[in-house]
Amino acid sequence: MHAIRYGLLCLLEQESDHGYRLWQRFEGGVGQVWELNVGQVYQTLPTLERRGYVKSTPHVVDEDAPRGPSPKPKRDFAITDKGSRALEGWGRRTASAIEPVRDRMLVLLLMLAEARPELALKHVDAKERTYRQYLVRLRKRQRKVMKTESDPMVPLLCLDFAVQRAKSYLVWLDRCRILLERRDYDAVLRDDDEG
Repeated sequence: MHAIRYGLLCLLEQESDHGYRLWQRFEGGVGQVWELNVGQVYQTLPTLERRGYVKSTPHVVDEDAPRGPSPKPKRDFAITDKGSRALEGWGRRTASAIEPVRDRMLVLLLMLAEARPELALKHVDAKERTYRQYLVRLRKRQRKVMKTESDPMVPLLCLDFAVQRAKSYLVWLDRCRILLERRDYDAVLRDDDEG
């Protein structure tokens, strides 16, 4: 996935590192809203190296540091000039792009809206409950970050994105309910005109 690839390049532009530490840094930043499996990091780094975006060197071990069993020697990764240019280009493309709508709930509602509107409404209700509970959890995480992080900017940006997205999803679910229950098509347009 492109976001993982360029997220790692961004971290490497800040500081060279080995795979596990890159994963920890990713989790410490955007992990609030994007869970990354450490295996994804280890799969992505060789791809970045083959493309010439990063170079790797054997990890230098501090002789005084405690050692555990390590099946593979660690490698440190650093971004190359080509990787920096690719990161810059991705940033420009991302800033001017509109993300495509790919939502499983939308597909479900599209499939059920005409044939089984009562079932579609049940799914809307269930999804709304799920999102309301999710919003409560996000708010708790925001408060925890404020209390525990010395510099909460990045985690708060991530959490605020998730909160605003959840709120807009709840608005959309409410509009789905109006359309499915009352087939009040004008209500959707009136809401758009008011906003």
